[in-house]
Amino acid sequence: MATTSTDPHRRGWLLGATGLVLAGVLPGLGFAHGTAARLEMWSNDGCACCDQWAKHLQSYQFDVTQRQIDDVSVMRTQLGMPEKYAGCHVARVGRYAIDGHVPAIDILKLLREQPQAIGLAVPDMPMGSPGMERGNHRDPFQVWLVAFDGNATVFKSYP
Repeated sequence: MATTSTDPHRRGWLLGATGLVLAGVLPGLGFAHGTAARLEMWSNDGCACCDQWAKHLQSYQFDVTQRQIDDVSVMRTQLGMPEKYAGCHVARVGRYAIDGHVPAIDILKLLREQPQAIGLAVPDMPMGSPGMERGNHRDPFQVWLVAFDGNATVFKSYP
């Protein structure tokens, strides 16, 4: 019997092999042995959308530590993220800064690909981004990959 891509045994083997590759590639990020990637987040006290973004990340197995501070821009500066990419909160995961309502899948891609950059940003607070869900209303937005020179390129677009 010929093995095809629809053969469940082959698909199971491929999924298992993919898992082994990821486990070998990502141990320094905290993904090996069932542990979560650690993300430290700074936001203003009582910000409901920041809390919702943290819950979004936790649903993707991030180990999130939230810290309330009076001025998020101070932490943004310490992390090297230019103010022009500011969202309502800023975070650090590994060596990267994450600013605003960046989807967890994009952070995981960043950690997997390890580009030379400051990190990712979703400026402002676009409706429909993680933590900013309000019914069915969704604004298009871009996730920006912010380079060390302060310029950015589109990492992913959301229609």
